[in-house]
Amino acid sequence: MFDVAAPDATIAQEEIFGPVVEVIPVPTIDEAIHIANGARYGLSASVSTQSLSTAMHVGETLEVGMTRVNQETVGVEYQVRRRKAVEFAFA
Repeated sequence: MFDVAAPDATIAQEEIFGPVVEVIPVPTIDEAIHIANGARYGLSASVSTQSLSTAMHVGETLEVGMTRVNQETVGVEYQVRRRKAVEFAFA
């Protein structure tokens, strides 16, 4: 786990294969979406929330291949780059 201060840091922009996660603190969901949409890669994303409206907002505005709600992105087999294909699954 890496605490990343800058969204343009190499670790936040490059795809790293391995058990790695970077954390970028943000004040709002919209700021998180802005940072995520600024990344070069966008195959899949996941949002953890209890709010249906938050899940819908994130799913509609993230520029990724697939957005999962309350689920991990591990094992996602879809290979789409920067297209909208939103999947909602609630645990």
